[in-house]
Amino acid sequence: MTLAGARQQTAQEIATVMHTKDDMIHAQFSEFLTKVSTHAPSVTLEIANRMYTENTFKILDEYLVTLTKFYNSTVVPVSFKTEAEAARLAINAWVAEATKTKIKDLLPSGSLNSQTVLVLINAIYFKGLWNEQFNPRATSLQKFYMSKETTKDVHMMYKQSHFKINTECSDLNANAIEIPYKGGKTSMVILLPYEVDGLPKLEAALTPSKLLDVLKGLDSTIVD
Repeated sequence: MTLAGARQQTAQEIATVMHTKDDMIHAQFSEFLTKVSTHAPSVTLEIANRMYTENTFKILDEYLVTLTKFYNSTVVPVSFKTEAEAARLAINAWVAEATKTKIKDLLPSGSLNSQTVLVLINAIYFKGLWNEQFNPRATSLQKFYMSKETTKDVHMMYKQSHFKINTECSDLNANAIEIPYKGGKTSMVILLPYEVDGLPKLEAALTPSKLLDVLKGLDSTIVD
């Protein structure tokens, strides 16, 4: 949606980062949105897009057509200039509805003001059952490291079973595990950094090609 509204150098830079041609991606994304809801009927996956604009800001008709045609998106005019807080609450309410209340406060207080002109929102809701359920009785409180110095007690699930893993992601300094959802067409892939505080480095090093290498290297084994 951002690329659709960009022009010249900005559009070229966005297209380069996304490894696509700006005249192709909109149709491709539209096809993706159409297929994703029917690809795995055993899970629920909903994607919602919406644009909120300052009601005194003129949006080109060409752009509105692109949003509606390819992204199934709506444009909602609001008054950021005089009612920024009301707009923030309205946006958060829509996101909460689109994500079945899983995300309630996407935009924190003070994030919008009278200078705000446009807000692009993409909300994704996913719900699926594990292919092999975790035994609730095996769940226990364990320490989750938020940093080397900070921990938080959280409920952690446990299961011994065959999973696909990749322990050779040395260029990312991480291990990977794939946990399939019921139906066999979707799964969750988790990357766990070697270091407790290694997440920022992992995020900086991760690229589409490296992620593809991780997926190709997954191999089934007993995981405890």
